[in-house]
Amino acid sequence: MMYTEDTIAAISTPSGKGAISVIRVSGKDAISICDKIFDGNKKLSDISGYQMVYGNIRQGETVIDQVVCGVFRAPASFTGENTVEISCHGGVKNTLMVLESVLRAGARNAERGEFSKRAFLNGKMDLSQAEAVIDLINSGSESAVYQSAGQLIGGISEKINGLREKIVAINAKILAVIDFPDEEIEEWEKDQFFQELESIKTEIIQLLKEFERGRILKTGLNTLIIGKTNAGKSSLLNCLLKEKKAIVTDIEGTTRDVIEDELEIKGVPIQLIDTAGIRRTEDTVEKIGVEKSKELIPKSDLILFVLDGSRPLDENDKEIFNLVEGRQVIYLKNKGDLPSKFELEKDVLSISCKTGEGIEALYDAIYHVAVTEERELSQSPFINNLRHKQCLEQALLSINEALSGREMPLDLISIDLTDACRYLGQITGLEVSEETVKHIFADFCVGK
Repeated sequence: MMYTEDTIAAISTPSGKGAISVIRVSGKDAISICDKIFDGNKKLSDISGYQMVYGNIRQGETVIDQVVCGVFRAPASFTGENTVEISCHGGVKNTLMVLESVLRAGARNAERGEFSKRAFLNGKMDLSQAEAVIDLINSGSESAVYQSAGQLIGGISEKINGLREKIVAINAKILAVIDFPDEEIEEWEKDQFFQELESIKTEIIQLLKEFERGRILKTGLNTLIIGKTNAGKSSLLNCLLKEKKAIVTDIEGTTRDVIEDELEIKGVPIQLIDTAGIRRTEDTVEKIGVEKSKELIPKSDLILFVLDGSRPLDENDKEIFNLVEGRQVIYLKNKGDLPSKFELEKDVLSISCKTGEGIEALYDAIYHVAVTEERELSQSPFINNLRHKQCLEQALLSINEALSGREMPLDLISIDLTDACRYLGQITGLEVSEETVKHIFADFCVGK
């Protein structure tokens, strides 16, 4: 895999004014390059790693900033290379001038994600951990932070490596038999191989089952608010968000398009989608809104079906009952402050968007759809990366091929097990193409 030993530099903090800006310099010559432009009580090359030195940065003979330089010597750094982190005053122009001085002294501009890529190539982290870095940066909720941090410290790697090691061990036994054909394999030994493979298969299936849960904790529970016109859908959206996001009137069909927003319930991200009321209408624009509401039903993780408790059920309600059949639904009887005009055999939560009655109970109900009682958010992460899921699915196919070939020659079974190992290795980067690595790190920012 392509790796260069030149020295790279980039601004690692967001653009704009602040308390400090940090310029990261990494590579074999990072320390000597920074020494060319740094004036302090000590030369950077004279200090040991994990030390910081105060001094000035020069551009030619002119001082352009007072800085603190942190020195990290290989391999004890983020990238595994000699690294200098220059903490400047947090202006825009002075930071750019310091970076320019570093580049003139012999470094080059880093590419997107190149620091993290070097950390991966130097064995400081595996590929799933590197992917967790960008996920952690992009986290928008507590649960996303927990999932990303758990993956960053090796939670996913440990599971995948454990599975891979088990397959390697089984394959090694099979290869030993192949290499010594005079020693026939006993039937009980073959039984043991296949029992172990069945156990591995079960573990992979369990990881795949957890994917949807992991996706929800990472990106949010896609929650659709649906119901007939004037049932109180937009009022519910405003009530849950605790702000007036949607226009609410007594006029039927006020909401004609999708309104989206998000909130966090006990650390879990919830993507709320308010929709046009479902009813038969001749209004062209409203018709489009109604069709869009129906199209969103199969794409949702959870449906909040809002029923108007102050009016008897009608044909529009019955149509919606049919549309949401088989989906994850919380049935809500709104306007609980008024006399109820119907009863349902289904479990229904009574709420009032006017008084706030039942809203806290609704928060709890939504949360328990997203998070199972048995598992805390801060525990080991679920598989939540689509690339990882696809690799696991391929590994499972290879395991199934091996299991279906009980009467086949052992060398064919060994090929399937080798394939399974390869797919699992793609998750952690043990076996991965340069194209995949480039694609992953292209999503990173410059300086990370």
